[in-house]
Amino acid sequence: MEGIDLKKYLKNVPEHKTGRIRYNPVDMLKTVIFGFMTSGYCSLRELEDNCRVNLRFMYLMDHQTPSYRTFGYFINEILKDSIEEIFNDINQKLFKEEHVDLHHLYIDGSKFEANANKYTWVWKKATEKSRYRLYDKITALIEEINADLSWNGI
Repeated sequence: MEGIDLKKYLKNVPEHKTGRIRYNPVDMLKTVIFGFMTSGYCSLRELEDNCRVNLRFMYLMDHQTPSYRTFGYFINEILKDSIEEIFNDINQKLFKEEHVDLHHLYIDGSKFEANANKYTWVWKKATEKSRYRLYDKITALIEEINADLSWNGI
C-alpha cells in the first residue's frame, strides 16, 4: 500500500469541529481493504470484531476499535465515489510491479465453483474429455455433410 497515495481518495472527509476526534481515515481505508482482502466479503460487525481481537487489524487501526456503524458510515459516505478509482489503482500497481498478464488463462486442475451451487464444479479432465467428444461429433457431422454433398460435385 506504500506505492499508492491513499489520501487522494479521502476527499469527502468532513472537518472535525466538535465531538469526539475522528479515526484516521487512511487507517480506516487500510483496514477496510484488508478486511475484504482476507475474507472476500467482510461484514461490518466482523470488521469491528477483528479490530478488537485480531492483531493484524489492531496494528492497522493503531489499537483503536471503531464500531460497525463507523465502518458503515466510512464506506457509504466517504468511499462511495472513489471505490472504482481505488480498485483501478491497485490493479495497475499489481500489473506494473508483479507483471500480471490477463491475456493468458492457466488451467492447473483446480476446481472452481460455478453458479453458486455446491454440486457444480468445473474439473480439468471433464472439460478436456467433453471438448474431445464434441470435436469428434463435429468431425463426424462434417464428414457426413461432405458425403451427402459429394454427389453434386461440391
